[in-house]
Amino acid sequence: MEHANLMDDFGHGIGLFLQSKLQAAIVGECWLVNLFNWIDVWEQRPVIAGIAFGRYRSRPDRDRLSRSGFLISGEIGW
Repeated sequence: MEHANLMDDFGHGIGLFLQSKLQAAIVGECWLVNLFNWIDVWEQRPVIAGIAFGRYRSRPDRDRLSRSGFLISGEIGW
């Protein structure tokens, strides 16, 4: 948790931490909230599957454990 706080402080310090400002800008617009929620949910699976497939194609005989862990963690996160 300490590392996460350091990263937040760093982001605020250099002006890159924009998430709260962006959320405040769209929170009153229901259609924008729904759009970004939809994107958040539905873009995750194809990206995870694509990366796992790409890793399999590049090295089918190696990284079996990391590929499996990657796919399982993606499914748990979804």
